[in-house]
Amino acid sequence: MDAGIACLRSTAGLLERAGVLDDTLLVFTAARSGDGETWFDRVTRVPLLFQWPRRIAARELDLLASAVDVMPTILGLCRVPAPDGGQGLDLSPWLLDGGGARPESVYAEGQLGSREAWRMVVRGLDKLVFTAGLEILHLYNLGQDPGETTDLAREPAEERKRDELRAIAADWMRRLADEMDPSGLKRR
Repeated sequence: MDAGIACLRSTAGLLERAGVLDDTLLVFTAARSGDGETWFDRVTRVPLLFQWPRRIAARELDLLASAVDVMPTILGLCRVPAPDGGQGLDLSPWLLDGGGARPESVYAEGQLGSREAWRMVVRGLDKLVFTAGLEILHLYNLGQDPGETTDLAREPAEERKRDELRAIAADWMRRLADEMDPSGLKRR
């Protein structure tokens, strides 16, 4: 994250010297590391920074966000409507004044087209990793176990959490048409 902030500051310095910084929206994020497509936080949790001196006050927000949220957020900041059928949430209200609908969960998928394909949903500090058939692979509590070393997927005490996260995952899959049609039925 420090390297990202340094890069953002360097770019901002160049734009300031050119006299266009106040009217320029800068967005900085990072690609996944060389670990391959994995669901571990060390790979999926990447910085997402927005800077626009004329419109956005500098502050850190503790929000769940996904790469698909970048486009609708940029459009929202520019006061341009997002196209119909697009994915992602417009987080511009959070950037502008700290308000708006708070994302309750994020969804990701990886290794698509392979036998090792996975999906994950994160709600709060809980992360569920599962297959396209909603078979649970892993469950972690990122607050108690940020290194994801204790898999809670088979713990009887976590049954309710597994069921709640599986329902959220099924909703994401339906909305994104990920192996399901909009009715919620599995595609063949």
